[in-house]
Amino acid sequence: MIAFVLLWSLPLVTMVFTSFKPDQEVLTRPFGLPHTWSLDAYRYAWRTLGYKDLLWNSALYSVVGTALAILLAMVPAFALSRFQIKARVVIFVLLLTPMMLPQQTVIIPLFNLFRSVGLVDSRFGLILLHAAFGMPLEMLVLTGFISNIPKELEHAARMDGCSDAGVLWHIVLPLSLPAIAVGFTLNLIDVWKEYFFSLIFLSSENIMPVTLGIIRVTNDRYFRTVNLPAAAVIMAQLPIILLFVVAYRWITRGIYTGSVKS
Repeated sequence: MIAFVLLWSLPLVTMVFTSFKPDQEVLTRPFGLPHTWSLDAYRYAWRTLGYKDLLWNSALYSVVGTALAILLAMVPAFALSRFQIKARVVIFVLLLTPMMLPQQTVIIPLFNLFRSVGLVDSRFGLILLHAAFGMPLEMLVLTGFISNIPKELEHAARMDGCSDAGVLWHIVLPLSLPAIAVGFTLNLIDVWKEYFFSLIFLSSENIMPVTLGIIRVTNDRYFRTVNLPAAAVIMAQLPIILLFVVAYRWITRGIYTGSVKS
């Protein structure tokens, strides 16, 4: 296991060291610790690529798209976990289908649909895509969690005059906050590192997320450095790495949320 971890970590460690080396040192000593530590690549990437705008766009798509996915998933998760619905399993599987489909298999009809309604190259269109493809994951987490909420709480609320919407709003939603936090974290990480939809649906540089904006480093003929792409990639992933470290317990809990019934 130690050997596997070292092998898996080698490209990441090499990229980190490369980002702190001057370009000439990268060419002469591609591996090993930097002889001279430098932040020039980070400073140049921040100024040249407009990182402030790229990070803002990624945060907007991730937070809003994930929040909308949770809103879309809450009602079907509550209905499928609490009500006796005919063909419940079939409906559940159909709602989970977007999570099973590779993005490439649906990109042509999606692009034609978005072009017909004027949502190509727009922030709102990309947010809708992330919400639609994030909803299955949110519903999977929420359905398992809501199924384990004691039904006695629901019965007591109904005796006090709560409707289905009241039970969802006053009982289920507050008790589901741990599952919502897990689903929000997992989906936000997924949206932040997403690249394919952004590449196909966006063309304006001012609305590109950071995963797409940093491609200019390798595609621009004026960039002929090695340390600059490494620094750009690290800065793009640093916010999500920090989020993963902070939310590690939530993510671990989300692996088995709702998997065991008492």
